[in-house]
Amino acid sequence: HKVEMIDINKLKLNPLNPQFDTEEEIQELADKIYHNPKGIIDTLACYRDDDDGDYILLSGHKRLKALRYNVENADQLDGTGHIQKNVNCIVVPKPVDEIEEQQLIMDYNGYRKFETEYQKKALFLQGYQLFALKKLKGDFNGRVREEIAKTTGLGKMKVGDLKKELEGARRALEDAQARGEYEKAAELQYGKIPSLEKQIAEVEAMQHDEAGKEN
Repeated sequence: HKVEMIDINKLKLNPLNPQFDTEEEIQELADKIYHNPKGIIDTLACYRDDDDGDYILLSGHKRLKALRYNVENADQLDGTGHIQKNVNCIVVPKPVDEIEEQQLIMDYNGYRKFETEYQKKALFLQGYQLFALKKLKGDFNGRVREEIAKTTGLGKMKVGDLKKELEGARRALEDAQARGEYEKAAELQYGKIPSLEKQIAEVEAMQHDEAGKEN
């Protein structure tokens, strides 16, 4: 594959890529890039969009967001760094379909480094969608969750594990309320507990759907 220096205005974010970068994380990376004389060293990966000649990313979404942030907020920067407007990209042939495109996104993005449950869940959902599509086309005959575990390095998402975590969060809420730790209680009641309940519902729905397709 060839490497090209591409104007960031010609690069598009890929809607198939899991989006979980916070604004704070993007700003932090933008600051590092701005104050690094070499800017971004690692190459991004993309393919050319036949419709308009621009490029659609396969990897480097967070870095592109950070570069855009510096350009859009140039008047607020301290003037001691460099605003990077071009970046090296590996340009690959356009994927033949959405399945190949999702596979390339997963291959290029080094997902094994992700540590937070939110990031892992985003990857799991993308992997589930990818292998479910393959299965519908007859290109995959295995069990979806097992294949995700092999290709991403993630273990199977088990409802039982999530429910144990939910039970622990509910006990922690009761303890926080009893001790008058209202800030912690609010974080659990309106943040972690609803999030876990939603995850359990989504995973149960996926497992039910998978079981139905295998029967």
